Amino acid sequence: MFRFVILPAVCCAMVAPVVFADVLVPAGYELVEVTNTPYPELHAAMNNRGQIVFEGRLAGWDGSELFLYDIDGSLTRLTRDNVWDGVPQIADDGTIVWSKAIGDGGTEEIMVRSPNGEVTRLTFDALDDLSPYVNNLGQIAWARWTDAGCGAAATDVLFYDGQTIRQLTDNLFSNQTTALNDHGEIVWTEYDFCPSGYWISLIKLFSNGVVTTLSEPGLVAHLPTINNNGVCAWRFKNLATLEEGIQLWDSGVLTLFDDRGSNPNLNDRGDMYFIRQHAGIGWQAHLFLNGQFRQLTDDPFWNTDGEINNKGEVAWLSGDWPGTEIRFLRRLPTGDMNCDDRFDGGDIDPFFLALGDPAAYQSAYPGCNLLNGDMNCDRTLNGADIDPFFDCLAGINCPQITLSRQPKGQTLCVGNALTLSVDASGVNLEIQWRKDGTAIAGATQRTFSVGAVTAQDAGTYEALVTNPCSTVVSDPATIIVAQLIFTHPASQTVCENDPVLFSVLAIGPDLTYQWRKDGVNFLGATSSLFIIPAAQLKDSGVYDVVVTSSQCAQISEPATLTVQQCP
Repeated sequence: MFRFVILPAVCCAMVAPVVFADVLVPAGYELVEVTNTPYPELHAAMNNRGQIVFEGRLAGWDGSELFLYDIDGSLTRLTRDNVWDGVPQIADDGTIVWSKAIGDGGTEEIMVRSPNGEVTRLTFDALDDLSPYVNNLGQIAWARWTDAGCGAAATDVLFYDGQTIRQLTDNLFSNQTTALNDHGEIVWTEYDFCPSGYWISLIKLFSNGVVTTLSEPGLVAHLPTINNNGVCAWRFKNLATLEEGIQLWDSGVLTLFDDRGSNPNLNDRGDMYFIRQHAGIGWQAHLFLNGQFRQLTDDPFWNTDGEINNKGEVAWLSGDWPGTEIRFLRRLPTGDMNCDDRFDGGDIDPFFLALGDPAAYQSAYPGCNLLNGDMNCDRTLNGADIDPFFDCLAGINCPQITLSRQPKGQTLCVGNALTLSVDASGVNLEIQWRKDGTAIAGATQRTFSVGAVTAQDAGTYEALVTNPCSTVVSDPATIIVAQLIFTHPASQTVCENDPVLFSVLAIGPDLTYQWRKDGVNFLGATSSLFIIPAAQLKDSGVYDVVVTSSQCAQISEPATLTVQQCP
């Protein structure tokens, strides 16, 4: 049976997470060892809530099972079927997808686990369906091996839009390593293993129904990633010049991001997790965060594939095979000194213990981090944190960001007003509204508004709230802009006693009409036509019609009626 990766494994039990020293950790974060077992863990995937799903090789290939590390620090085994469950991905609502070796003839099929734990099977065929990727709309992309083409390696990309499955490729190349954003855009690698010598590959993008090539020909370009801004990154090597590293693609422009990096993963803020080769050591974890490059690890073993979320948290694989474990760069829960997931009076004694005797604090609260007490966000715990600690305990000037009101999705008609709001508490807050992942110029207040929306205003909006300690992204608000009126009433000039006909062409569900003159409703004027059998001078004025559907209401453009005395 075809596999993308075939590696040995051993088995034992999961143990409780521990916290690493944080020498290379950026301010506001801590480094957590999620697993510590004799058997390898692989394919760690993470969502924006900090949930991590991964594959544990308990008993060789066929003994791979799935595990979930939750935001409360708990570990849950998700599968217990003694077959291969692997290469999982997780959406923000907790939906998990993966490949399971259960298909006809032992093929691998795509499985979906809903947030409530219900498991369904998406594919039913005699082919291997591999490495699925799920977005926050419930769409899924994956590769299906067809056992054809050069070296029997042909693989096609498939896309599930929530209702139907589409095949995006059929070229006998090996199309794999898919990545998917929340706009249904997919990137993958198209491998050609047939040329003599070294194989070559291209990065492909599926967007708005069209497949385009992003990378330059003649390269080994692979392992692509894409964010919600449509920015892509991948590893490359030029076989002619031997130049290699990470390339970025943004709106058709290619740039060199790093000349020794590999295995990139992007978030929507433009941050990136990647690895770099270190002489005599191997690959080490690196981070591009808030515009700065950081080296996360300096171990005598490898640190490899990982994912970064929109909070700048990272989950990755650490350790030489077969001792690969899951590490997690997690945002610190500021103020929570006894690690009970709350900030309250129970944290006062641990806070002063940490100030006076750090060793005794670590002994009394194993797994907690001293820097939970860094209340002024200067990356140290000292006396300067005392006043901010008690201020925050009293509910004022808290460094952690709390959103008490989230923006809400809306369906509007063309011309309606749009207002989105977010209420946030915390110290030194900065707000940036974004549409479809791109910052909106000047939109830095708690309320964002558009006086009269057009079709171009449709999209997904969110507020990015930051301070020196933290970053919080609001819930996404999807704005749908509907156009009901396609032909507006026309202005007219008529003679006294002439007939007048106003009409409107509108399309939409459950339409109703109300004609108005100078903003006042006409009683009974509730059809798409408005007729004045014999116009009088007093009928002169400005007419419009309010068209209402089950989704929204739209006011037509005004039509001026001028009634004249004619000879």
